[in-house]
Amino acid sequence: MNRAEELAALNALEIPSALEGTVERAKKRRAGRRLRLGIPLSSLAGAAAAFVILVNVSVPFALACGQIPILKDLVLAASGNESLKAALESDYYQILNQEYTENGITLKLYCMVADAHQVNVFLSLSAGHGCLRGVSAADGGELGMSWSASLDDPGARPWEPQYFTVDFAGAAAPRSFTIRYDIYEDADWSWEDEPLASFRVPLTLNQTSLDSARAVELGTRFELDGQILTLERVILSPTHTQIDLSGQEGNTAWLTGLTFQLEDEQGNVYDTVHNGISSFGDPGDSSPFAAHYRIQSTYFSQAEHLTLRISSARWLDKDCPEMVLDTRTRTAENLPEYVKSWEAQREGTGWNFDFEVEETGGSFPFFDPSGYGNHTGTGYYQREGSTHTYLTLEDCDETCFRFPLYYNRATGEDTALPLF
Repeated sequence: MNRAEELAALNALEIPSALEGTVERAKKRRAGRRLRLGIPLSSLAGAAAAFVILVNVSVPFALACGQIPILKDLVLAASGNESLKAALESDYYQILNQEYTENGITLKLYCMVADAHQVNVFLSLSAGHGCLRGVSAADGGELGMSWSASLDDPGARPWEPQYFTVDFAGAAAPRSFTIRYDIYEDADWSWEDEPLASFRVPLTLNQTSLDSARAVELGTRFELDGQILTLERVILSPTHTQIDLSGQEGNTAWLTGLTFQLEDEQGNVYDTVHNGISSFGDPGDSSPFAAHYRIQSTYFSQAEHLTLRISSARWLDKDCPEMVLDTRTRTAENLPEYVKSWEAQREGTGWNFDFEVEETGGSFPFFDPSGYGNHTGTGYYQREGSTHTYLTLEDCDETCFRFPLYYNRATGEDTALPLF
């Protein structure tokens, strides 16, 4: 059967009545997710686009049509993550085919796309909403390294395909480890809620995945906003591309963020990562300098030449002023103009902060509640549209809090650096 015949067979399929309305739900879900993840669906044509969405939201439908070879391409196009899409289209995945049931809830694991620093696991649930609550050693003990996790779609419906991402930023992923995946009744669950089910799942990466990355050493020195940086290397991995930078000792500011893209000789542009860590500092470095940046993978594109284009940077001056909040006197120093008001409330052994803010532009100081500060304990923050920023600090005894003030500076014209 050729592609034309496959497409004709595809168009002749009758969509089950049980799937009516799933297209609109999928569109709404994608539109909402773009605010958080920033990657739109790939451009698809007419009826094919609707079919792709149907395939993505219904595992039974996809399995029933699994004999059509072109279906695979459509399923992958619906993922919304260009790096994972390219990996799957290139047959770079490890089949899991595992199923677990607890308290009447079933967790199905289909496959994973992994390399030495990131693991993406594709799954579906019969009910509830999942969350990766822990990563431990294969024997259940302490993992001995840092990790972070993110979920592609915490609001997925029953049997709707989704995936979670585990990042090992500071060190290579262990070949074998165990995850704890908890299921909650509501999508807006809290950490205090009891899970409906809790699964302990062992995962083992194949050696090909762990050895897949390729590093290109560069050592290119350049100037950005009056600061001297060195582009040390680019690491090409199946799940992402990583840019490693270092700063000159005599710089007056720490680089804490970049807005950039990669472009190949064919004009293809690679943008920010869809899921997982986008930047991080060197392990053991107590400064706020962000040395490592991730972008969409170029691994399967067979690009012969890549150019890094930097459009803006975020800096923290080494002698920067600090925003000081005193919860005892309810006073603030160096409060940025865009912060209209703030409140602090003691809760248990921690603090809850509510900042009322207004939209701004330009390069004047702003604070990042997730950034470098004097507070101890564990912190969580979230933004509600453009009007409020919330910060929660747990197990925190301080009453006076200091937050450094950052600057966003557009570079004017893009800084272009050939990589290879």
